[in-house]
Amino acid sequence: MATLVWITMAGILAVEMILVLLVCLPLPSNAIRGFVINSVRSAWGDQRVRKLVFGVLLLNTVLFLDALRTIDQLEQSEDAPHSHGMHAELYTKLRLFQNQRNAYITGFNLFLCLILYRLMELLRQLHDTRKELKEIKAEESKKAQ
Repeated sequence: MATLVWITMAGILAVEMILVLLVCLPLPSNAIRGFVINSVRSAWGDQRVRKLVFGVLLLNTVLFLDALRTIDQLEQSEDAPHSHGMHAELYTKLRLFQNQRNAYITGFNLFLCLILYRLMELLRQLHDTRKELKEIKAEESKKAQ
């Protein structure tokens, strides 16, 4: 069950990476940029999508904090003297590695979520500015005639 959760988190991370790459691509026209922005706005307007995104963010935050807590516990138990043998030490190192991987997955997930939000805001501002510029140029060309 736990592995399924982490596979899902890795899948969400992959989707976020693809979305960030798509948003960072240069768009050929302001109409396409407007289409992307309006699509995101209409999707974000749906209450179910909002709840899903906030639920995923909440789960991601909880899993990130849990991974950090477990890493701290494992590192503290590693420092304590013990004589459980090589298998116990290998198992502890395995759990440490898994939780470090999980912390990276969830940390990057949270970071990309913030980056995606900011990129969408910048894209919206760019769209609005280009639209205003186009209107100003059209107005000036009418005055020049």
